[in-house]
Amino acid sequence: MLRVSTFLALSIAYSAMAFANPVQYAINTQKTSVEVFWTLAGSAISHAQITHITGAITLDSHKDFEDKIVVNIPIYSLNAQNILLTNELKSGTFFDEAHFPLAHFSSTRVIDIGGGHYRVLGSLQIKNIQRAVILEAEIVPDVHPNAQRGDMTLHANTTISRSAFGMDSYLLLVADPIKIDINIEASMG
Repeated sequence: MLRVSTFLALSIAYSAMAFANPVQYAINTQKTSVEVFWTLAGSAISHAQITHITGAITLDSHKDFEDKIVVNIPIYSLNAQNILLTNELKSGTFFDEAHFPLAHFSSTRVIDIGGGHYRVLGSLQIKNIQRAVILEAEIVPDVHPNAQRGDMTLHANTTISRSAFGMDSYLLLVADPIKIDINIEASMG
């Protein structure tokens, strides 16, 4: 009887530890993008897309302080509405790709606010400037017919001040607030 109860206690303890372990996801570079939107000349909306994003997501259902989202955003992959705008955004006037080829986001906390919605606190580094940001995020279970078990889609958005990141040229023409939409597809790995 003692052996059976010891075995059951160990099995329960092992199951609890296995369930509490964090789940890690690798970002699918081909299916992940960042969209950047701004107002031009007071009314027109312009945008650019950044692809080839890498990173990882770690989620622990029992310890939200252990949740982590790390994203590397390569500026070389930025593509705007035309080649002139793309080149200007990559220049020293804005992202300065030659000196700072990557932007970087790292979460400090992921807060579950219910219904698959999360508030992600973290820091965004563009060029050599790092600022705190808050993302409003939603995790959507993958329902694509070809999705593998354990795939995940995360949609997030935030608004930043471009001048806070040293991109303060053309303020009379281009609005300071920049809206960012992030679409991440990731797989357990």
